[in-house]
Amino acid sequence: MDQKDFVEGLSAILTNRRLITPADMVNLEREFHTRSDVAFEDFLLETGIIDREDLLEALSQYYGVPQLDVTGAFFDHQFLRLIPSGIMLRHLFIPYYRDEGSDSLWVVAANPSDPHLLYV
Repeated sequence: MDQKDFVEGLSAILTNRRLITPADMVNLEREFHTRSDVAFEDFLLETGIIDREDLLEALSQYYGVPQLDVTGAFFDHQFLRLIPSGIMLRHLFIPYYRDEGSDSLWVVAANPSDPHLLYV
């Protein structure tokens, strides 16, 4: 995923949802591009203009996946043993929930649009 496309896409969602004005978003994007030490999502939270819940909803819309805040969550050690750590590190994900009924494994991923996640 290209950082510029991500910033533009998330900005469009936030402005379409009227969480921030287009003019303010242009200024925020300009300010963000002067920083290299922070991810765009964290930058938005630091500004205080967007709250965590609104950001999670916008990210859910951007990636087309359900939102899930895993802050403070404990991960099942057995799930972590299902997949080699090298694969998890390469694709930046961690197993979260196994649905026995459908034999599917839900993961929490840094980049939910990574096409390789479907084949892990």
